Amino acid sequence: MNSLLAYVVILLILILVYIRTTKIKSTQKEYFVLNKSENVLGISLSFYASGMGLWILTSPAEVAWWGLGYDVIGYAISAATPFLLLYFLGPKIAKLTPDGATLPQFIQIRYGRKAQIIVSLIAIIYMSAFLVAEFASINFLFPSIANVSGLRVMIFVGVFTYTYLKKSGFKASYVTDKLQGVAIVVLLIVLFSIWFSQNSFSEIISYSKQAGLTTFETFSLKSALAVILAVTAAEIFSQGYWQRTFSAKNETTIKKASLISATGAFITILLIDDEKRLLGTVTDGDLRRSMINNNDEIYHVEEVGDVVQSLEVYEDKLIVIINNSHMIKVYDITEDGLKLPGIEISTDNSSPRELVVVDNKVYFTNWNTKDVKVLNLFNYNIETSISVNGLPESIVSNGSYLWIGVMMNEDYSSASSVVKIDMNTRSVVETYEVGLGPTSLVVDENEVYVARTFYDENWIPFYGSSKIDGSDITINNYGVGVACGGSVMKYNNEIYRSYDGGIAPLEYNLDIRTSSRIGSYDQSQVYSTEVIGDYIYFGITDYTEMNVVKVVDVNGNEVSSYDVGLLPGDFSVWRNND
Repeated sequence: MNSLLAYVVILLILILVYIRTTKIKSTQKEYFVLNKSENVLGISLSFYASGMGLWILTSPAEVAWWGLGYDVIGYAISAATPFLLLYFLGPKIAKLTPDGATLPQFIQIRYGRKAQIIVSLIAIIYMSAFLVAEFASINFLFPSIANVSGLRVMIFVGVFTYTYLKKSGFKASYVTDKLQGVAIVVLLIVLFSIWFSQNSFSEIISYSKQAGLTTFETFSLKSALAVILAVTAAEIFSQGYWQRTFSAKNETTIKKASLISATGAFITILLIDDEKRLLGTVTDGDLRRSMINNNDEIYHVEEVGDVVQSLEVYEDKLIVIINNSHMIKVYDITEDGLKLPGIEISTDNSSPRELVVVDNKVYFTNWNTKDVKVLNLFNYNIETSISVNGLPESIVSNGSYLWIGVMMNEDYSSASSVVKIDMNTRSVVETYEVGLGPTSLVVDENEVYVARTFYDENWIPFYGSSKIDGSDITINNYGVGVACGGSVMKYNNEIYRSYDGGIAPLEYNLDIRTSSRIGSYDQSQVYSTEVIGDYIYFGITDYTEMNVVKVVDVNGNEVSSYDVGLLPGDFSVWRNND
């Protein structure tokens, strides 16, 4: 969408909301809470809209992508449990505090002034975090939807919302809640109608199995229970819920609205979780390898497996890790292409991730087994495995040692360690704490550089870089709004970080030298970045029809562009040395 048109549409919507809400007349009491006048439908829509913020566009997708069956179900339950608590506690508290507007008022009556202060402080902290998360989501999402500044949209929304709430109070919020609730329901009906019309029931079941939604592991159950407890405990301090509870006509209204909202929230998050996860499986699960020859001709190798995670060329072999199929495929490469069907090696349900090849051995990381395995390319046997704490992802080597980035803990929370392994003894010799979310590594002589991506409780991404130099560790966190990707690489004898649709060099203190950026693509469409020889390869996608590889030189000139298969995520080049 054109930038100017996008701003016009956004401002027009905000102005219409402002005009509608500023016409509302509120008494002094109605400024904070309505006078026990609201029916089941109004309270249900308001509860539902209050629970379904902008976060539903990001958090369910992240949980669904990284989680298994218990995680998806647990996250949906956590959206409903606050309303179930209101079902039991809301009528009693409203009865004991007939003129109340907030939870701390009840706490003062029941437990005294000190308890009220403590609960008030907790509520302020929680509501502040919720507000920051919502604005951060605006700043993060709008640039990916339209060609606009997330910061500007965030300011527009903040100013308009503050203005109409200052004039009309809670009643204005209640009106916009009902509009938002109806809009969410309509949009979800349209979205899922389209989705179900394009996929048969049997296909959806098949995709569910591929996506891991029917896989139930103990660690997944633990993380799901933790999420349910954490979200429920936090949400009960949401003053918005209590304002709506005190506004309900009677006890029956509170109970019916709580049940309706809990059901709606559970179904919404469960369906969005499934839709996002299954969408990822439909696109990722049918990945092909795209091959480009010297004449710039492209051909594809079909049905490689379920989720091609990474690949590497070693001598005259192409080694491919296939994550959901839990296997490695090895192909011989000739001038005519690949010799099919290739050799297939099972990794025994290990969920293999990334690889590095040294001296005819493939070292690859695994999530399910939480280790680094060693595949011998002479006899295609897996010789051994080296256990690590957490879920190992990235892996690099200098020929004597391996460095492994542990991006997440077993419960899928962000981890912070890089593990050093002696390749002779095949044992862990050092563990470095480098900051949350080490996703990509590169070795430069005696130094190891780390690109990091990590998330807050609302799955808003944050970025940083770290450097290991002997026993010295440098950590630099970039904060909210920095448009980084997850890659670090060496190019022209400097260390570069993926940044704002290109790559940019890192200063000694790991600050990003933004003025020297190479490449200027839409950051939301940059799926992968890699340096091979003198060129930078960018995998660009809109996650549907546009899937291209852009090749850029040191001056930022685009020297080649190739239409390839879905989600171009990894690159490797074979050169005929004959």
